[in-house]
Amino acid sequence: MAECFSYPVVMKKRRGGSYFVDVIDFQSATQGDNLEDAFYMAKDCICNLIASYRKHRIPLPTPSTKPNRILSKSESFIVLDINYDKWKVEAEPLEPLGMETVEI
Repeated sequence: MAECFSYPVVMKKRRGGSYFVDVIDFQSATQGDNLEDAFYMAKDCICNLIASYRKHRIPLPTPSTKPNRILSKSESFIVLDINYDKWKVEAEPLEPLGMETVEI
């Protein structure tokens, strides 16, 4: 059975069509060039944070059920459903930046 999570974000549309994404439960943020990109970046950000929390044995935050502040008209509170196992498989072939093997 796949390991799945549901975490909320606050998305704010900017001029020009890009989006700022506040990942409120992890006190982090990301952005996307358009709505589709913003959703992808938000899910990727959350999965990277989950991986980091687990690596450092930090308990995952409890998902919020409402915004932590009053939202403006350009902001939306959205709960993202995330398939963590699928993300791990897709991210696995990627090598971390700056970790190239150099023969001397």
